[in-house]
Amino acid sequence: QTCALPISALVVGERNVFNGVSSFVTMLVHESEPSRIADAIVSGRVSGSDLRALRSKLRLTVDDMAKLLDIAARTINRKERFHGALSISEGDRAFRIARIADLAVELIGDREKALAWLRTSNTYLGDKTPFEMLDTEVGCDLVTESLHTIAFGGVA
Repeated sequence: QTCALPISALVVGERNVFNGVSSFVTMLVHESEPSRIADAIVSGRVSGSDLRALRSKLRLTVDDMAKLLDIAARTINRKERFHGALSISEGDRAFRIARIADLAVELIGDREKALAWLRTSNTYLGDKTPFEMLDTEVGCDLVTESLHTIAFGGVA
């Protein structure tokens, strides 16, 4: 299973809730239906304040998020401060991060353990953290494979 999975396969649980807590995807785009998620990203409805909420819940610094979105930290600061819309590529990358965080919570089974796993270097990932791998689609695929290995009883 890779990041190329359809959105509907990765929006999990009751489509937007894990044990009463909103999913990271829902927090970012305020939608749970796949077509509406795509529309929110393409139409620029993902704002800097949505990104700040996601970044805060994932405990990522501005610099961490800047690297993952491939934009300058000052751009993130400006968009967060003035509630600026994310570009399509920024929204898409932010969605990738939220989607993988949701998948980690679903497959690991505990939000705090999933967040800790996303920050822990991993031999399977070349001694990088899963978060560090999410800046490319290939890295996202490896993180997804690692999560599925964990979910099905392997070590990754």
